[in-house]
Amino acid sequence: MMSLLVFLLRIFIVLGTIALVAFGALIGFAGSLDPYFAQTGVSQLMADDPTMRIVRAVLGGVGGLACAAVTLGALATIVDMRDKLVEIRDAMTTDPAWKSTDSGPMKWEQS
Repeated sequence: MMSLLVFLLRIFIVLGTIALVAFGALIGFAGSLDPYFAQTGVSQLMADDPTMRIVRAVLGGVGGLACAAVTLGALATIVDMRDKLVEIRDAMTTDPAWKSTDSGPMKWEQS
């Protein structure tokens, strides 16, 4: 059950990252931040020509990526730490190959 939840969390992280980047680009392209640009005095980004729309979309996508890195990056780090701890636990609970009953004595054990 825990593996299923971790798998679903991984899917949520990927889809959330894609959604934040796309949403940031959409906000930049649509010009939803024009009132903010007008208040800060950056009137060059308020231009309505297609080039400025593309520039705003790229800036919005980068902002969405930064937001995704901060929020969903922490979740991804926790999931990665969980995977590493499971690997360590499994490595400590299983016998190494040289200790198995089917293998013969090692060279240093024969003398």
